[in-house]
Amino acid sequence: MLSDSDVLNFISSHPSYDIRASHNARWIDQKCTPDVLSMISDCIMDYYFHNPGSSFTSQDIWHSDYARDNVFAVFQKPDVNSKKAIAEYNKFFMQPMELLAYSGVLNRVKKGNQNVYSIVNKDVLEYIAIRERNAIKFLVAYIEKVLEDSGIFIAFKMFFDRQIATQFDSLKDSYTNFIINNTPINGAVEVHRIFTKVINPLAYVRTAYGAERGHMSKDIITFDMLMYNRKNFRDIYSAKPKDVTRKEHASSGAMVTPSGSALTTYLINRAKKYVRQYNNDFNAGRPEYTPESGGLPGTHVHHIFPEASFPTLAYVVENLICITPGQHLSRAHPGGNTSRVDTNYQALLLVAKADTIEQDYSMSRGFYDFDRFIDVLVTGYGDKNFSAVNHLDFPVVKTMIMKYYVSGTI
Repeated sequence: MLSDSDVLNFISSHPSYDIRASHNARWIDQKCTPDVLSMISDCIMDYYFHNPGSSFTSQDIWHSDYARDNVFAVFQKPDVNSKKAIAEYNKFFMQPMELLAYSGVLNRVKKGNQNVYSIVNKDVLEYIAIRERNAIKFLVAYIEKVLEDSGIFIAFKMFFDRQIATQFDSLKDSYTNFIINNTPINGAVEVHRIFTKVINPLAYVRTAYGAERGHMSKDIITFDMLMYNRKNFRDIYSAKPKDVTRKEHASSGAMVTPSGSALTTYLINRAKKYVRQYNNDFNAGRPEYTPESGGLPGTHVHHIFPEASFPTLAYVVENLICITPGQHLSRAHPGGNTSRVDTNYQALLLVAKADTIEQDYSMSRGFYDFDRFIDVLVTGYGDKNFSAVNHLDFPVVKTMIMKYYVSGTI
């Protein structure tokens, strides 16, 4: 498990991503969005789990059971075995893999007419696979490094410093000419399609305007605008609350998925998979809350704040905890009724989760995020006082949680 800083160090330590030297037009492409990049990375991780040490092609990944079960359902693509969809799947899987190869996460060699890949840095790949938020952080650092090394980042800085249409047009023209002059791409139309994937992640982290339909966006770039299947994601991401400013909403990246959707199912299963893997790797598979465990392993991954009541927390790893079946079905859900929650036991599980996250930070593992845990508490308890807690002040957080153990109320 890597922290954000570890991933930034991985990118910054790369000797050079200079496009003027590599002439590589595929360092980023249309399908290289956070959700697609994260899912393809997850598919590669699953392939690695079943075929450790093996090299692979894009076809190997897209024909895997894991890809077939998830990509088709989430992105509403044709079945991965459909002959009519070969060209589309070539792009959908290969473009993110080319990005991962150019960044140094994967290695790529040409064998005949096929690109054959192998994993160079499994930890970075896993970091990207865990969640879209990680993929965005990776993309932003990677894009900035490529542009810096290529000597064109100054044009982007000028636009973000002066967000007007004429400055946008100047940046777009500069980038188009740069790509045409330094790569095999010889048409402005193709450059313009890819340009959006370059500028918008940078705009999102700066709470700034970016590109939309070939022009400067009318609105600040939000989380949903970075996604591949944007039409569907408009239905998935929450609308801006009236009492929240556009900038606050744009920077929050809060996702609201419809209950029972294919995306929800995938995100929940992925979150549970990585929480379980983390617990196996660093806690020997024991329950995170040890009282009443009877020495049994923590095989159940439990939503501390229940999925049905808190859909925005359903796939947040900081809201998931590994406990025993008995703890899950007898204590967390009294009488095995999953629609009921013992609020006192819930508070104890949150304290145990805080312990796990605190240890994660102390060991610099980088899997959990303190601020996301605070978001879980604010959302679950409806208590904004948690937002005032100093960063990494776990004793105060635990004390505040225990208030709900005493009162037994939410």
